Amino acid sequence: MTKLRTLALALALVLAAALGLTASATAETTPDMRITKVNYNAVGTDTMANRNAEVVRIENKSTDPVDLTDGWKLRDKWGHTYTFADAAVKAVPAGGAVEVYTGAGTNATAGNVTKLFWNLPFHVWNNSGDWAKLWDSTGGSGADYVSWDAYLISG
Repeated sequence: MTKLRTLALALALVLAAALGLTASATAETTPDMRITKVNYNAVGTDTMANRNAEVVRIENKSTDPVDLTDGWKLRDKWGHTYTFADAAVKAVPAGGAVEVYTGAGTNATAGNVTKLFWNLPFHVWNNSGDWAKLWDSTGGSGADYVSWDAYLISG
């Protein structure tokens, strides 16, 4: 039994080391921008007045600023796409964040957080199930992804 535990521990350490090397290589090629919050369900009935209760927060977890205006996009399951090219933020500083609100407002930066407004005349994020995907400037498989149904959020 002790040999089996030792072998299992050794295998776990080898796998952890291999996964760590893979994660490091990925982090060098793709900026570490992460969706850290999705408020997809405005309190009460969805109305024009509460569209800005829907918000997606994206944080720069890397040690360098990330320029979002070179092709970054935020998209839902149904194809609604926010393109950062016209945004008020040129770069998200290391440790900074950007929040994308569904409704109307004036883009503004306070400290290291920039609030951007999609200016849509409807709610985007479906309460009963949807996903938010952040696409990087390469247009590849995406930088981050969060999905939910009516009861569970994952990502």
